[in-house]
Amino acid sequence: MEKKVERSEQSGFTATDSQKLRRQAETMTKGKKRLSQEDLEVMSLEEMRHALHELDVHQIELEIQNEELRRAQAELELVRARYFDLYDLAPVGYCTISQDGGILEANLTLATLLGTTRNALSGQKIESFIHHDDQDIFYLHRKLLLETGDPQEWELRMVKKDETIFWAHLVGTATQDAEGKPVYRVVINDITERKNTENLLRASEEKYRLITENVTDVISVYNIKKGQYTYISPSIFQLRGLTVKEAMQENNESSLTPESRISESEVLAETLQEFMQDPENSKNYISEIQQYCKNGDIIWVELSKKYRYNTEGEIEIVGLSRNVTERILAFADAYDAMIEDRTYREN
Repeated sequence: MEKKVERSEQSGFTATDSQKLRRQAETMTKGKKRLSQEDLEVMSLEEMRHALHELDVHQIELEIQNEELRRAQAELELVRARYFDLYDLAPVGYCTISQDGGILEANLTLATLLGTTRNALSGQKIESFIHHDDQDIFYLHRKLLLETGDPQEWELRMVKKDETIFWAHLVGTATQDAEGKPVYRVVINDITERKNTENLLRASEEKYRLITENVTDVISVYNIKKGQYTYISPSIFQLRGLTVKEAMQENNESSLTPESRISESEVLAETLQEFMQDPENSKNYISEIQQYCKNGDIIWVELSKKYRYNTEGEIEIVGLSRNVTERILAFADAYDAMIEDRTYREN
């Protein structure tokens, strides 16, 4: 008997559990045919030994079954723990939505994201957390999920319990519940930071576009390795009468007069070497060159340039060009007048 009690303790049952099981077993045996005292008296010794053996085997079978159940229970608890880690503690929100938009299930991450509790979410309409101006976006994709069955992906604004607005990226899939009713599983991720960055970048690009399209100086980016311009501002038309497309297709050297072509080649070799030796302290270089206009005129251009590495590790020249013909001619006229005056005085 002591051995049986020890087995019971190892299987995880308490004394109270054993008593409950015994009462349940006694209830189940009521009404069943059992061996009477007379049956026992007429049984031979061999028959009694066989009966005891069968009882012992049956007891061992029950203990094995109990051990299997206990192991299955432990595995179930492990699965539950993994489910908690993967579902409730996931970095994104998960929820299951009914066909009419009711939240059937949600993880802790989504509850935290919406500023409420998971129990409070159950039964609420998902639409109550979607910005009123973006409701149509949600309805459209939910309709597509139901009609096509294809996964849907979209972005919209959502509203927390405290009415804070945030941008969310949603991925939805259509499936069925245990009763065969259509439901939607939706992954919700907060992308507010990314949206803010995109808006800042868009505003910066718009500001840059306004500057480059309206400034009179020509802004250009020339890729040395590719031997071509990757950007030229529209003001090139005011400077040389060329469209941006024409200027982009133009050979850089062919735009220069022979004298300027030689001088710029020498300057490029010297300044490029200096940049490569110390790219962190890139200098600004200024030179005066002569370029051809589309109508054949030659103008003096002040070229301010600076070297840099692009995202692909290639060296580019960022240039700023402006027409200084009048200034050069005025200086030349003043210089000629000075020479004439000096010659007159000496004579």
